[in-house]
Amino acid sequence: MKFRKFHFPLFIFIVISCINVLSSSALKPSDKYQSLKSENVNFNNNNDEYQCILETPDPWDPTIPKKFFAANLSSCYSKYQTLSSLKDGYIKIDLNLAKPNTTCQWQCLIPDDIENTYTKSEWHELKDQSICDVIKVRCYTNENPDEQYYENLHVQIIPKEISQTLKLLSSPNNNGTPLYNIHIFVIDAVSRSQGIRFLPNTINYLENEMKAVHFPFYNKVAWNSWPNGDAFLFGHSRPRDNIPPSIMKNLCDNQSFSKHYFGNILQDLGYANLFNEDVYSIFENLNVTATHKLAPLGAELKKTAKYKETLFYGDHCISGLDYNIEIFQKFIDAYGLSKPKFSLNWNSQTSHDQFNWLYVADDILLKFIQKNKKELDNSYFILMGDHGPNVGEHRFSHETIALEERNPMFYISLPKDLRKADNPIVKNLKANKNKLIAHYDLYATMADIAESVGAEIPIDTTFHGKSFFKPIPDGRTCGEMGISPMYCNCRYKKANLTSENPLYQKILDSIFSKMNETIAPFTDICVVPLFSSKFQPIMKEIFYPGTTKTLKIYQVIFETLPDNGRWETYVSVKFHYDWIEIQNFLNLGNRLNPPWAKRCSNTIRDFCFCKS
Repeated sequence: MKFRKFHFPLFIFIVISCINVLSSSALKPSDKYQSLKSENVNFNNNNDEYQCILETPDPWDPTIPKKFFAANLSSCYSKYQTLSSLKDGYIKIDLNLAKPNTTCQWQCLIPDDIENTYTKSEWHELKDQSICDVIKVRCYTNENPDEQYYENLHVQIIPKEISQTLKLLSSPNNNGTPLYNIHIFVIDAVSRSQGIRFLPNTINYLENEMKAVHFPFYNKVAWNSWPNGDAFLFGHSRPRDNIPPSIMKNLCDNQSFSKHYFGNILQDLGYANLFNEDVYSIFENLNVTATHKLAPLGAELKKTAKYKETLFYGDHCISGLDYNIEIFQKFIDAYGLSKPKFSLNWNSQTSHDQFNWLYVADDILLKFIQKNKKELDNSYFILMGDHGPNVGEHRFSHETIALEERNPMFYISLPKDLRKADNPIVKNLKANKNKLIAHYDLYATMADIAESVGAEIPIDTTFHGKSFFKPIPDGRTCGEMGISPMYCNCRYKKANLTSENPLYQKILDSIFSKMNETIAPFTDICVVPLFSSKFQPIMKEIFYPGTTKTLKIYQVIFETLPDNGRWETYVSVKFHYDWIEIQNFLNLGNRLNPPWAKRCSNTIRDFCFCKS
């Protein structure tokens, strides 16, 4: 085979997580959690070949390489002397640790409405009180004011007067429903199986002490965080893959974050609203007008040399999860039990690029939930992943792990006084949990919650899913839910397409041709990977609902040089009388996440990696 230039979207994320004290640990399989199979099957074309079999990956599959179960991070011992502390808006300096003749100052990092930008205030003296959420501190000796020897970041929540809150608290609520809090905690790239393996104590507490309901067949709807977040935060479906409508329903809506995000809807009602990300760019160019935002902290950290050189934040032995938990706790404390709150807490750095680092979060999350049980007993609380692990060698090391990518973790706990077994909401939750459920359904559920506390849902809202709190029909399929075959939890029959078949080479040529066409205008700055003959491409026909003898779907896996990246995509093939038509799905992914790759074009940010 000749070498062909082509390009595919590479999805690269920076690894930066390690938490306080990390130690070696052996995971213990639980008999409670094995592979689950749903009776909620769907038959298509009156042919068993097209049956949607819902079966979760087995978290303890004995054929998975043991290294992916090993929790063996090295312990982190802090070498950092913290001179500064923050209380009630005032920065205090430990003079016993500071250098002689020292001056220290602070400045506010003020988030703009657009999520990935922020403004720095002027430098203030220690006698001044701060009212911002994220504060930067610097210290220098008076003999050498141009060289600071100390720098740190602090977070706080100074409660704000929200006029709508006073009105909300003083007026009768719809049907007398209490003003429950809503808290969502997302751990990026965590599958159901990873949660079971690495968060056993947290999950056990949620299920037994807070009666949380586990949705084992929860399905992502897209490749990475942005479109999945769009789906459950404001019900939006991004432009779809190039998939025939007979195979997947095309979803259309006019949803916008500013108008349809439930944090904004509840904030307009009078809820205090926290947007708590440990990185600043999960959702680009969003108009985030939350009461409080952590966003500038992640942006500021990425500027430091220490951030780039180590898995830790300098020598602090803290990570994004520590900051997430700290500001979440301060948000709860600042507004107390009497004022209604909404929070979106999104942690990206603990698990995104490392398959087996999540275990360090178990103790942190458990202690936080236990400490705040009174708050959470008056809340809808969701612990979830946005998608499963989709980068790294584990993605192609084992079929079971590959399936986890589609199956994010999902647990929901109701307010305590709604947990009674005879509550119709509880009955519907338990009836729906073993069905095919996706992010669009969570958005519909959030609409039910928001309406129950008196919020008005925009009349132009399009719902692509169904609420967990209401009956959901049996026999749902990914196609009718607008989910690509690339991401579907259903196990459909597959058949190998061998290299002897003329279609095999035509599919490869089609993929390369389309990617070369996409990257051609950017070859002056972008590296163009080459086809690697070291790996024999794998192609499989998928017996998917909507396919026929003249319309088929194929999964394609191959490798490239010089990155030795392994890629996966799907194509549809339509057979005409004397010719064939091949359509590439738009979504491709390099699951090996080459470390050399660096984006240098926003226009095709998932396609382009810098030549330099």
